[in-house]
Amino acid sequence: MLTFSPLGANTYAYHATHVAFNKRGTEVVVNHGGGGGVYVFSVDAELDPKYMDRFHSVMELPREPVITSGALPYPDLREIGSTAIREKHFAKAIDFYSDLIYRNDDRESHQDHRAFLSVCHSNRATALLLRRQRGDTYACVRDCIKALEIHRGNSKALLRLIKSFTTMEHIGLARKCVQKFKEWYPNDTAIEKMEEDVEALTPNDRPELVAPEGVVDYQERYGGSTNHQTDIKEANFFGSRDQYIIAGSDCGHMYIWNRDTSKIQGIFEADDHILNICQPHPDQFMIATAGIDDDILLWQPILERPDAFLSRRVEDPYEFMEKRADGMGGRIHLHMLRDLARDNSQCVQS
Repeated sequence: MLTFSPLGANTYAYHATHVAFNKRGTEVVVNHGGGGGVYVFSVDAELDPKYMDRFHSVMELPREPVITSGALPYPDLREIGSTAIREKHFAKAIDFYSDLIYRNDDRESHQDHRAFLSVCHSNRATALLLRRQRGDTYACVRDCIKALEIHRGNSKALLRLIKSFTTMEHIGLARKCVQKFKEWYPNDTAIEKMEEDVEALTPNDRPELVAPEGVVDYQERYGGSTNHQTDIKEANFFGSRDQYIIAGSDCGHMYIWNRDTSKIQGIFEADDHILNICQPHPDQFMIATAGIDDDILLWQPILERPDAFLSRRVEDPYEFMEKRADGMGGRIHLHMLRDLARDNSQCVQS
């Protein structure tokens, strides 16, 4: 028996409201309640990403030459992502780097691209750490580990890893990273303040960040939707190749993500209150949605009738998600406060 759970989660704060297989039966998509998000897990335990095992392995390796920004390719692309972070458009930055990572992942073996791909992971980690939504801190940990696996000259990835472990109050892991930073980058004084933050933590009995036997960590995570109000909210694979993930949300909108990149593809107004049901047609490119209001909607792109379909599409999905995260209307804000109180390990300390 396998248990599917994000490794960095406090499991008592999460509950699954829907689970669905892909067409091949090799993966499941899970909509976690309590603000947990939408996740894809592999049903093959051998494909468990085992990020903490990989963390300890990379910590045993020697460092590489430090990455310098002047030596990195694609300065224009890097500026787009950096600008989004500076302007606090974190969801947009996360999707931008996710797309870059997906497009360049098969070029990891090329020396010219190793540093660039590593920086893409660590920059996405920065956006996750600053966004401060539940699950973002552990997602940041995963990105930093991957960044260091690709190139151990990425000093910023190790700094963000220290910040993440400090935020999650995993003192032993944070101290291990501090010592490794001093070993790899002995002349970098950026570690001094980070070490003070680590040593200022109150000793605790927090369990080690290791998956228990039979617990599988996620393959991909999809953010933006909210799942607090009902316990029947669905998430499903969609498309002839299961190339999309679809889910309902408390805001009454249907969210569609790219399965491989986790990038948001569109947000559509589907219910006046809360959208619970998102069911793909078994044979056609069609979705049925239903929620609290009286209407069941069928969604299918038809060239002769584009107006009804497009009129329900949110013009700027990132602005929409930012407003909801900021507590538009008060409802989400109150729930986020409650969740943060229950799961303060996922909050970034300012």
